[in-house]
Amino acid sequence: MDKEQAAKEAAQKAAEREAAAQKAAEEKRKELAAKIAALTAKEEKLKQQKRKLLSEQSKKEKAARTHRLCEIGGIVEKVYGKPLDTIAKREAFQDWLMKVMHKSV
Repeated sequence: MDKEQAAKEAAQKAAEREAAAQKAAEEKRKELAAKIAALTAKEEKLKQQKRKLLSEQSKKEKAARTHRLCEIGGIVEKVYGKPLDTIAKREAFQDWLMKVMHKSV
């Protein structure tokens, strides 16, 4: 019976080691899953920050372009000597400008 007892104890210890190994593996999987979730959340936060910065940059560029176009329009009206306040006047000016530009090229 001593051999049977020893065999049972050995089997029990092997089962305990296997259970401990499985528990450690499960803890490791949970730890990795938590790290992945944290990194995914951080990645999403960085993407949101990037979108916000790109949006701000786009707004600044649009405002600068609008300002530049308004300045150019003011210069054109000053040089032309009359306000280009109708579509017909703007189209006539555009046609004249296209003719002048093509002659100088």
